[in-house]
Amino acid sequence: MNVTPGQVRSARERARAESATRHLEFREGVATALPFPDETFDKAVALESAFHFSTRDQFFAQALRVLRPGGLLVTADVIPFEVEEKDSADARKVQSPAFRSRAGIVYRTVLRRGLRDGEKLKSELAKIDYVVAVAGKKA
Repeated sequence: MNVTPGQVRSARERARAESATRHLEFREGVATALPFPDETFDKAVALESAFHFSTRDQFFAQALRVLRPGGLLVTADVIPFEVEEKDSADARKVQSPAFRSRAGIVYRTVLRRGLRDGEKLKSELAKIDYVVAVAGKKA
């Protein structure tokens, strides 16, 4: 689910190129108003997206609604800073080339290693101010 048509189009093209269309479906939509029936999915993932939701509360309510009992929600995102001034140190940090460079290094590390080592992944993501959260819906 992605609100940006171009990203959905790119994901579909990549899935076709990787012969993965049998297992994947990409849709345009808004994560704070998911167009799926209750208890549809076993897992939900929000990667670098919760930062952009109009409210996270709406997203979490929707994710919980579409998860089956025993389902799992995993999120990873940069924690937004409460920035009162555009030129504050916190605002400069997330806009800095050094921050973006560290993010690129972490992404390459994660891609090379895959997701085999969850604790190592959390440690690497924490270096760039990511938070990884996992929550299960009661069975």
